[in-house]
Order: sequence, then C-alpha cells, then structure tokens
Amino acid sequence: MLFQTQTSSLFQQAYDRQQWKQFLADTFPNVALLSEPIPISIDTYFAQQAFLLGNITLHENGFERTLAVYEVELATHIQIERNRVGLRNLLRKYWKNIDGAFIVFYQSQKPKWRFMYVSELTGFDAEGNFQTIQTEPKRYTYLLGKGENVRTATERFNLLALKGNKISLNDIKEAFSVEKVTKEFYTEVARWYERALQLVQFPEDAEKHEKGRNIALIRLLTRLFFIWFMKEKGLIPSILFDATQLAKMLKNFRPNDEQNGNYYKAILQNLFFATLNTPIEQRKFRREHSFQGKNNDYMNHSYYRYHYLFENAEESLQLFQSIPFLNGGLFECLDFRKDDPHNHTNQEIRIDGYSDIATKQAFVPNVLFFGAEGIVSIFQKYHFTIEENTPFDQQVSLDPELLGKVFENLLATYNPETCETARKATGSFYTPREIVYFMVKASLIEFFKNQLSEKIANLETLLEQLFSHNDSANPFNKEDTKLLIKALHDVKIIDPAVGSGAFLMEALNQMTHLLSKLDPKNELWKNQQIQAIEQFIADPLLKQKTIHHIESVFQHNELGYGRKLFLIQNCLYGVDIQPIAIHIAKLRFFLSLLVDEKIDNHLPNQGIEPLPNLETKLIAANTLISLPRYEGLQTDAILEAEKQLFQLRKRYFETTDQAEKEKLKNQDQQLRSQIQQALKNGGFASEFADAIARADIYDTQKSQQWFDAEWMFGIKEGFDILIGNPPYIQLQKDAGKLAKMFEKQNYETFTRTGDIYALFYEKGIHLLKNNGILCYITSNKWMRAGYGEKLRKFFIQYSPILLIDLGPGVFESATVDTNILLIQKQKTTNIQLQALTLQKQPNVSIEEQLRKNGSILQKLTQDAWFIGSSAEQKLKEKIERIGKPLKDWDVNIYRGVLTGLNKAFIITTEKRNEILANCQDEAERTRTQAIIKPILRGRDIKRYYYEWADLWVINTHNGVKEKNIPRIDVVKDYPAIYKHLLQYEKELIKRQDQGDHWTNLRNCAYIQEFEKEKVVYSETIKIYFDGTKNYPRFSYVSSEIFLDKTTFFFSGKNQKYILGLLNSKIAEYLLENGYSVKLGIGSRGLQKILIEKIPIPPVTTSNEGIVRQIEGLVEKILSAKQQNPQADTRACEREIDRLVYQLYELTEQEIKIIDPAYV
Repeated sequence: MLFQTQTSSLFQQAYDRQQWKQFLADTFPNVALLSEPIPISIDTYFAQQAFLLGNITLHENGFERTLAVYEVELATHIQIERNRVGLRNLLRKYWKNIDGAFIVFYQSQKPKWRFMYVSELTGFDAEGNFQTIQTEPKRYTYLLGKGENVRTATERFNLLALKGNKISLNDIKEAFSVEKVTKEFYTEVARWYERALQLVQFPEDAEKHEKGRNIALIRLLTRLFFIWFMKEKGLIPSILFDATQLAKMLKNFRPNDEQNGNYYKAILQNLFFATLNTPIEQRKFRREHSFQGKNNDYMNHSYYRYHYLFENAEESLQLFQSIPFLNGGLFECLDFRKDDPHNHTNQEIRIDGYSDIATKQAFVPNVLFFGAEGIVSIFQKYHFTIEENTPFDQQVSLDPELLGKVFENLLATYNPETCETARKATGSFYTPREIVYFMVKASLIEFFKNQLSEKIANLETLLEQLFSHNDSANPFNKEDTKLLIKALHDVKIIDPAVGSGAFLMEALNQMTHLLSKLDPKNELWKNQQIQAIEQFIADPLLKQKTIHHIESVFQHNELGYGRKLFLIQNCLYGVDIQPIAIHIAKLRFFLSLLVDEKIDNHLPNQGIEPLPNLETKLIAANTLISLPRYEGLQTDAILEAEKQLFQLRKRYFETTDQAEKEKLKNQDQQLRSQIQQALKNGGFASEFADAIARADIYDTQKSQQWFDAEWMFGIKEGFDILIGNPPYIQLQKDAGKLAKMFEKQNYETFTRTGDIYALFYEKGIHLLKNNGILCYITSNKWMRAGYGEKLRKFFIQYSPILLIDLGPGVFESATVDTNILLIQKQKTTNIQLQALTLQKQPNVSIEEQLRKNGSILQKLTQDAWFIGSSAEQKLKEKIERIGKPLKDWDVNIYRGVLTGLNKAFIITTEKRNEILANCQDEAERTRTQAIIKPILRGRDIKRYYYEWADLWVINTHNGVKEKNIPRIDVVKDYPAIYKHLLQYEKELIKRQDQGDHWTNLRNCAYIQEFEKEKVVYSETIKIYFDGTKNYPRFSYVSSEIFLDKTTFFFSGKNQKYILGLLNSKIAEYLLENGYSVKLGIGSRGLQKILIEKIPIPPVTTSNEGIVRQIEGLVEKILSAKQQNPQADTRACEREIDRLVYQLYELTEQEIKIIDPAYV
C-alpha cells in the first residue's frame, strides 16, 4: 500500500528525475541506472535535450529482454497533452534494435508529462524461435502530472511491482493495456444503464415506442459523453460537474436524491439545447408570462428554462455564456410544436421533455449522476482523451472509440429487425481496431491501384511507405502527389450498416494521415476544395461566400481540421436502420473535428468553428430494401430539380444559422414535391414518386423504409469503396420475419435458411461503381455452408481479391467465426484470390502473416472454398479426383427424429416401465413395447462405439401412405401412452412438428430406415472430448435403435468400409478443410450437404484387397469396443490410416501434410 501511495503521488506531480529513477528501481529488480545520464542527439524542433538514463533487464523463456530508459525535455511550444504523433519517433534510431523503451517526455516548469512504452514487436515464431518482426512498433502512453487522473497507472504499476523477477514484456504491455480500461469502464456504464432504466422517466411520446426508454437513455448518454470530452478540451467548465459547486448554483440540490432531478433539467437540458445549439449572442431565459393565453417563447428551445431552479439565474447564464456554440444537430431538441412543418402527426411531440410544464418533462434523478455509482462519479474515475488512438499509438485513456464499444453493446438491448433483446440476437459486434485498420488500408490501397496504377510507377511500394506511421517523408513526386490528393478528394466511401461509425472513422483517420504526409501545410488540399467549388457553384455571391468559408477553415484551426471537414463533406457516407446508431456515428465525427479546433478567447465563439450538419451524410434507412423501380421518362424538369436538391443539401452541410437551416429544410421538401409531380408527369408510378417525396432525411427519429444512393446522397454512378461489418442474423429466425421481408426484393443470394449478411454482400456490390471495392467482415460460414452456395456463385461472377479467415475469437462477446473478404466489382475469368487462414501469433500483424503464409486461390466454384498452400490445394484436388462423393454410394443421409417436444416423447427407462405397467392387458403391453424404442443423442455417439443413456423414444409415427405404413392411433390403440402424453397436451398442440393428431410425430418418409443397421454421427462434435482429440466420431449402430434430432445416419452397402474411412486421418483432414463448418472454438458442424460430398475411393478389382482389410480392422475395433468401450484400438486405427493413404495413392510428402507425425 505504501508503494501504491508513493506511486500515486509521483504520478500526480511534475516530473522529477530522481524520484522517477527511484520508482524504476523499486518496480524492476534488474534495473541499471547510470549515475551520469548520457546525452543523445535529438530533433531540436521538438526537444531541448534528451538523455539515456539506463536500462532494464527482463528474463523471459530463457531470453534476456532489454528496455532502454530515456528522458526527453520537450521544446516549450509543444503541446504535451496532444502531441503524441510528433513525439513517437523522436528516439527511434536509438531503440529500434532492442526490445523496447521507456521514455519520459516533460517540459521544465510545467506540471504534466508523458510516460511512453515503445514495443518493437519481437516474439517467437511457430517453432519457438525468437524473431524480430518487421512491422511498425507500437507506442503506449500515460499522460501524468498535476490534475490528471492517475488511478489506472497507479494500480497497474503496483501489480507490476508485485511480480518482482517474474516481470515479462507481456506484463508490461498489460500495464499499458487500453482494452482492460475500456472493459472495466463499460462494465460500470452497463450497470449504471440497467439501474437508470428503472429510475428515469421520459415523456409519453418517447416511452410509448417499444424500447423507447432505452433509446432515450442511450441518447442522453451520448450527449453526456460528448460534453465530457468537451470538458477535457477545456470548452465546458468543470464546475458543472462538481457537486459542491452545484450546491451553490441550484436550489435544494442534493446529489444522492432519487426524487429530485433538478441537475438534469437546470444544468444538462439548458446546456444541451439552449447553450450548445444556440449562438452565444442569442442566449437568454424564455419569457415566463403569456399574453392573451399565448407565450411566443413556447417550445422555442434556444431559450433557457427553469430559472426558478437556480439560486441566481443571471449568474448561471454568465457561466453558460462562456461555452461556445457548436451546432451539428447532436443537441437539437426533439420536442416539436404541432404546427412545425416537419411534424406530420398534427400533434405536439415531446421526446426530450424540455419544458416548464411538469407533465411534459423528463425526469432523471440526481443520484444517477452524483451517487456513488452515478455516471459523473464513474467518469471522474477515468482518464479521457479526445484524440483517437490508433493500432500503433495508444494513450492509456478512454478515447472517442470507446463510444463505439460502449454503444454497440448498449444498442444490443433492442433489435428493430427481430425485436429480441439478447446480445447474441442482434448479430452486430464491435470490430476490433486492428481489424478495422487493416480493412480500411487494404480497401484504400486497392482504390488507389484502380485509379492510378497506369499513371504512377511502383505505386504499391510507394503506397506502403505513404501509409506507414514511422513519420517518413512523402515518397511521391510533386505531380503524383497532386494525383493522389485529387483521388482522395473524389473517393466515395459508404458503410451500409454503419453502427457507431468505426469504419468511417478509421477511413477518415487514415485519409487524414495520408494528407498530412502528401501535403503537410494543406496548400494543395485547400486549392482542391476551392477548385471544386468553382466548378460546382454558379452563383457568384454564393461562390465567394463559400470560398471565404474554406479560407477561414484552414486559417483558424489545426491542420487536421480542414483535412477532416472536407473529407467528411466529400467522401464519407453511412446508413443504418437504427436512428440512435446514426446519432452515435455523428458524435464520433463531431469529436474528431473538435479535437483539431483551436481555442482562442479573443475570437468570436472562442475561435471554435460550429460543427457541420451530418443529416445529409449519415442516414437512418433500411439498406436492403430498394426504392421501388418503375420505368419512366427522365425529363429535364426531373434532372434540374434533382440537381438543385443536392446542391441545397451540400449547402445545408455547412449552414449553422438555425433560421437558414429551417429555410433549407423547407426548400428540400418543396423540391421533393416538385420531383414527385415531375416523375408522375414523366410516366413513373405513384409508388415511386411518393416514396421520394416522403423521404425526409432531416427526421432524425425515423428510419426510412428504403435506401437509394441517388435519391438520398446524390450518388448516381456508385461508390468507390463499400466497407463494414454487416449484421449476422438468420433469415428464418423469429418465424421467418426477415425472410418474408426480403424474399420479394429479387436477391440472387436469397435463401430462406440463409443469413442477412449474404444480402448485404449482394446489395454492396450493386451499390459500387464499376471496379469499385467491397470489404466486409462477416461470419465465415458462407465458405462452406449450404446456404452459402448461392453467395459463392455470386462472388465468382466478380473479382475476389483478398480472403482472410480469422477464425474464432475476433469478437470478444461472440463465438462466431469470421472472415474478411475484399472483392472488386469487375467481371473476370481469371480469379487470383490471395488467401490466408490467420494464426494466433502475438505481435504478428495480418499483413506480415499474409506476406509469409498467404496462398493464391484460382479454381473457385460455387462449392465450398478451401484456403491452403499450393501443395495443400493439389492434395485436396487429388483426394477429390480419386474419391467418389458419399451421396453417390447409393446411400441417403437422414436426420434423427424430430419430436417437437422431447420431454414428452423421449423418456427414461423408469418412465417406460411405468407406461408398460399401466397397460390394461398383455396385448396392449406388447403393442406399446413395440413402439417404444431405445434412442441415442449426439452426445452419446463416440468413435466406433456409443454410450446408451437409458433413454427411449415413443415412436407414435404418422405413417407413410406411399409405403402403406399406417399412422399410429394413440387414442384408440395405446391408452397408457395416451395417458402419459395427456399431461403435455397444450404444449403438444402448439408445437410445429406434429402429425395428423397431436399425439403423433411429424411425417417421416424414412421411418423404416431407423430399423436398419446404420452408420451414425452427431451433427455437432467437439474436437477434444474427455481431454483427448477423439475425433472424428462416427459409429456403427445395430437395428432397432433410433436417433434424436442432433444426429444423422445412413444405411446401405459397404458401411464398415465407409465407417473406417470416415474415422481416418484423411477424413479428419477433410473435415477441417471444407467438409464441415467450424462452430466457435473447438467444435465443428457436420452438415449433411458437406458430409455427403466427402470423396471415398470406390471399390475396384485393384483395391478390393485393401478395402477388405479395412473392413476386417473395423470389425475388430467394433468387437473390442463392444466388450470394453475403453479398449485401446489405436494400433488398428493407425493401420486403417495407412491403408486409406494407399487408397488415395498419397506420397510421403502428401501424407505429411495430413499427419505431420506420420512415420
């Protein structure tokens, strides 16, 4: 505890070298600090001086690891709170050949300092050999010093010190882990959210919608996050979050009160609506008195309310006046007057409840903010940074990306597509930062190659240098630089399931990074914007005003602001079915702009540029439903009105005056009405014209029922890049609700048993322009699953470029296996798909693995896709050439019995005996005994044997008319069974799987097949069972034994030969490479459509001897297992493997691919 207290004190004060050296000596047993630090040369623009203080030695797996310890005194003009980018490579030439470095950055006489850990990404290869990995180093930092929250840093280094001599590099990385902080923070926020749902109350208009309270509470939380980040930037005074100070501002303020909500009303609502959404000079309290029953300030949300809650309303107003106007729509009040032109309900709407009338107010008690587990109390425990982290540079703080992680989870509390509340049911997952980075980078590189490969030599090599984060110079010459900047200006990128905006934000950050290297002073980028305006706007006054705005943007803000603003305006688009997701994505963009705004108290609005309006860039709509298309004549009137519409929306993006915004919205409505009439005049159907007229993109509470890129974004030719993580939801879930929704949308890839992400792939391709790039991360089941056949057929019509099978564990909260597919909208007959199955190698990037282990897939069909090396692909082709698919062996694979209610039909031996005892005579007992059959479940089936669990199935089958098998009449012929089933009557009547009478099982045309000897297997198998790799697990079952719905079986000739082959090493290899579906970690799904394709060598005169040997060995194993299930049959099984290799004519090298341990 003493160490922790001393560490906390050290971290909360200005940097002191001697105290720092003592801290290192106390924490790391093997530290060697120099008595006289060694000066080192450094870039004098950034730093005044730098020293090597010594080094730390760690012992790890027999290796010595070395960390150098440096100290850098920064130049006085450097902003230590923000300037991570400028600092990160200052000493790289010194530490690049060692395992890592600790670097302290400080400024003399200043209270704050940075503690950075740099990792050179060394590690061990698959054989355990130490290697230096040629990827960019990662940098992790803590911002410390006076006024900073140091709780996390203190706790982490206290734990590190307790490890003593056992400290490893991984332990140090854990001490700098952002993920752990985010997870801890989310856990606290999630608990707060669940409690808040019980205590808050929003107006009826918000609450009446399903999950309306959830949505309103999430919206409140997004606004709270935003203003907290504003506080971190110094734009909102801390006093507004200080309970002690608030007690002086507000009457009867009690921070732990569950019955009083004066903080939310007086402070937060006034801050949200009358401050951040209102220019400073227009701020005032509303009039309290009416004239002739009317108050002209009624529902004017730009005026303050609740003056009676303040001790001194005018003093409080002065405090609010110090906060800049932001605009942006995030804080527009969602209460609407009855006569509001955008309110189509003809009734007053109250969503936010910003009102002096008690019955129309929202209620959020003070305790939810300032209680021990209140949201403000939670925020105060953590360190926040307004600057987004990158995969290469992470401050141990909560950055804006955490909004995505928090809200993607909270959004899962409801799902508008399936109306389920389970996290799993949403099908949406927050994609890890490293994956998003890789996908965006790969997509942008392919885009540049499409645009410029014929114009710029060595483009791909130069692009790698350009994307690099090692601060290297622009590798392109002047003319090529201009081409790249023009391409960046023109690129159109959309995420069709944008969620919280992770992919678009990463695209924005990477494109900003590229511009910072291509055009460090923004000269070319600014000129590009002005040139575009000169071509786009004809009105000379409007053109001059817009150019002046562009000049101002670049003159008064950080360099990044102008880059980001015009990238957002020109390049980025997003759609999501959930309006609240769009709200959160907007917030991410706003924070990204805000970080690069310069605060200047001598300028109006503190020099803060009001934020743009993103309603024209991020739209709530159903991406998968198309605008109904009808043929008609595109008249000049239609084209002109459409042109005016999107010129207007471009102006709306940058308009900050509320009156002007309302004017533009009204003009937008008028233009849509003109287009509606012009379309009808041109012969278009009313359904088409009316849909366009009704599509009000400014209604942020409504999700449009359809999406069309032309009529919503003005994009006619299509997008250059389409990227994202679409939801994964089975179409047949919820009684096939989604299947019914999409089956008439003419999707080639639609199948009722399929998944919604398949439709997103197809829609995505159609949204692209020719040669455009699509990059998704989805479930990887489409590669092998039956429902993926149509999707695979769809893909090979185009040009799949890159496939990364990520396997399980990418999404922390999900068991789904995933992959990344990058595909180009280009017809080709020469597919060259670069593919990789990603291995779990710490510190090895996807790109590095792709370079070393990637393979090229060429012969792709609608059959299952297999990723393997050239040798592996040739082996698979050989096996498939020699073998004959199981389905062609005169066998049929059947599923076990589907009862519809297992607890009624599957019974124990005790219950069977009871039913038999209740029979009225011997004849009934004989009849009854004949239809109660022993049954096996999937879990009972082992390798070459089974373990019967004393379970029986009541086989009240429905008969088979075609085979003259009569239905079992339970009521008439089986009174004892009828009595048993009567207790389940209500449930049995409701079930879908039933026959002509509720006591009958469903129709089963192959009921007599259960009576035969058969090969059986479980639909789902765990690779490791009872601690051993007892896999595959096919078994042989005698007649009279039935199987439940978790199993499959087949009968016919050559069963024991086929059984031996299915349990062989080759079958294991095939199951792992295309003939089964991976189900999370350690399990596989043996789908019928894949198992029936397993290639088995036919019996010929030349191989019959080998086949008979295999059959003999199988009989020997079955006999041994029947006598003793634990009998050791490995020698026989290995001999079967050897014989099977002969059947497939495998070479020793080929055998080694299947079984590396083969001797």
